[in-house]
Amino acid sequence: SSGINAEYGGLVPREEYTLSTEEVLSHEDAMQSLYKNVTLKKGEMHEVTVEADADSVITWDFDCVLGGFQFSLYQRTFSEAHCNSSLAAMVQMAGITYPSTPSPTETYSDVLVEDGKIVDYIEGDSVQGSYYVGKSGTYVLTWSNTSQTPKTQAIANKATFLYTIEM
Repeated sequence: SSGINAEYGGLVPREEYTLSTEEVLSHEDAMQSLYKNVTLKKGEMHEVTVEADADSVITWDFDCVLGGFQFSLYQRTFSEAHCNSSLAAMVQMAGITYPSTPSPTETYSDVLVEDGKIVDYIEGDSVQGSYYVGKSGTYVLTWSNTSQTPKTQAIANKATFLYTIEM
């Protein structure tokens, strides 16, 4: 006996269903909202900044759906005080796409993390990665369609990818 109030081979009463259609769709929406979808035209870049404490881990997962791009992780150093509120962190985690590589400013500089490199990815690549944060601060995950490399030069004029980041 399974505890369901139904005859063998008969219809299962609706109240015995485990998930409603609305619950299934809600779960699918939650999964889709976990990943962000970004399309970069040639020359554009997308970056997500993360405020990270020492001894934490930044993890990422992304899939290159169309075209190709370069991915890198930087630590951002500020030359003056900057806002570090929870609201600012939420806005930063949403990510921003630039029409071209932002010009260096006098207020901050980005340096590749230790052992970091700029890596090319092409359509079909699926990447999971993590970085152990040794020093608290601002870290920037960057996807760029701003330069052509031998691996990405034969790719279309735009790149599309899905990503999620966790702390």
